Amino acid sequence: MYQDNEIVNLLLVWILAPVIGLFAHRARMPGRHLFFWAYAAMACAYTTTVIEGPVLPDLFDLLEHVSLAVAGVLFAIGCHRLMSAARHPEESR
Repeated sequence: MYQDNEIVNLLLVWILAPVIGLFAHRARMPGRHLFFWAYAAMACAYTTTVIEGPVLPDLFDLLEHVSLAVAGVLFAIGCHRLMSAARHPEESR
């Protein structure tokens, strides 16, 4: 069974998705697409967290953890690109 905080997380991530998408589209920074896809992976993880209770718990638990791992890698790469561009602004143009 799911917990109340999981439902709140799920609602927040999907309510904020259009706002995050709009900012990702308008932002002029290196790696912005990586941050957007990392957010999408987190949304997938929150969704599978709620689904895993009643339906195929082992499969959706695995999908949740894989989604979070993918989000972490994408955030790390995005931060690296952003920091590299801040250190060497002439190369990021």
